[in-house]
Amino acid sequence: MPTRNINLTSEMDQFVDQKIQSGQYANASEVLMAGLRALEEDDNENGVKLQALRAAVQAGIDSGEVEVDVIGRIRARIQRRAEVTGRTKTA
Repeated sequence: MPTRNINLTSEMDQFVDQKIQSGQYANASEVLMAGLRALEEDDNENGVKLQALRAAVQAGIDSGEVEVDVIGRIRARIQRRAEVTGRTKTA
């Protein structure tokens, strides 16, 4: 297995020590490998979510339905809510 030397902040070093002292991990290598596995899982999850989002965007584009002035509708909705709650902004 390859060996690497890394620099940790004092907080990260203390965290690694806490994990070892808790008995969850036998040594610093196990702690860091668990952290890297978690990071890899997050990256994979985010990749799947991004693919789904891109597919949804493409499906919307492919549908040919055009939403005109979405921002204008959002602003109007916010303005109506502001008027109902008495929080209208005078310009």
